[in-house]
Amino acid sequence: MLKKLVLVAIILNCLAGIVLTCMAGEIDELELSKSAGNSNSQRQVQPAGSPGGQAIDFTLKNLAGNEVSLMKDFAKKKVIILVFSATWCSYCVQEIPALKALYNKYNYKGLEIIHIDPKESRDRVQKLVDKYKIPYPVLLDEKGEITGQYKILGIPTIIYLDQKRNIKWRSSGGEQDYEGRLQELGIK
Repeated sequence: MLKKLVLVAIILNCLAGIVLTCMAGEIDELELSKSAGNSNSQRQVQPAGSPGGQAIDFTLKNLAGNEVSLMKDFAKKKVIILVFSATWCSYCVQEIPALKALYNKYNYKGLEIIHIDPKESRDRVQKLVDKYKIPYPVLLDEKGEITGQYKILGIPTIIYLDQKRNIKWRSSGGEQDYEGRLQELGIK
């Protein structure tokens, strides 16, 4: 009986993650269409975490327990990809090989990928990093505050920042045109 309850809980958790990811994709498309439709010369203020808005600075701990700041520690990078992800999310884990390849190919050209993991233990996240040999920085959003400030509704959520730390794109994971977007941002 206990095994059946655990199985039901896992299935419900997966379904909730899928629903939230789908909802985030619809919201992202709505935000993109709103910002694309704004053709007048006055720039509207975008909600926090939206394309067209400024990135929200944050300081989080890495797996070694050191504090890392977006604006201070990654100031010299041309482009940053923020990846909001979790160990329990199968879609997030599926993104890791593509992100690793991207990081290995473009990091020396000014790309930084920052994995932000909300509300999970350091040990659990460290196991994921060790298993998949993740080469890019992994930060812990222990209280979920940064995830909330960026209005992350589903994971994985991927946010592209240009060299001025403007949010250029925001999307749910899966089938990303990573290289095309990087080229648009000057990484070749």
